[in-house]
Amino acid sequence: RSSMALTRPPGHHATQKLSNGFCLFNFAAAAAVHAMHTHNAKVSVFDWDVHYGQGVADILGKFDNARYASIHQTPAFPYMGNRQAFMGPRNNVLTIPIEAGTTWESGYKKEFTDIALPFLHSS
Repeated sequence: RSSMALTRPPGHHATQKLSNGFCLFNFAAAAAVHAMHTHNAKVSVFDWDVHYGQGVADILGKFDNARYASIHQTPAFPYMGNRQAFMGPRNNVLTIPIEAGTTWESGYKKEFTDIALPFLHSS
């Protein structure tokens, strides 16, 4: 059984121990952790935002059954995730920085379909 949630605000800058970037609580990570613990689910979180969600990366990076991919503008707050890389202690965090002004046709579509989606489906 699969499910999907499209939510705002994600609270994606709040880490497990620190409120950050006007985010007091990380709703996206909390929902993912709840699904993993309550339903033994595998989860994938795709963050489509101007900013990199270092809080989600911090929290979900510790779980084998989670994947987190972020497509975000660089340079921009929080000035992290400025190179495409697999990160986290489990290599389950993918950062995909894009330049300001990138459109769907000029590069965003390729990053989304060729990199982010296959990574998220691999969980």
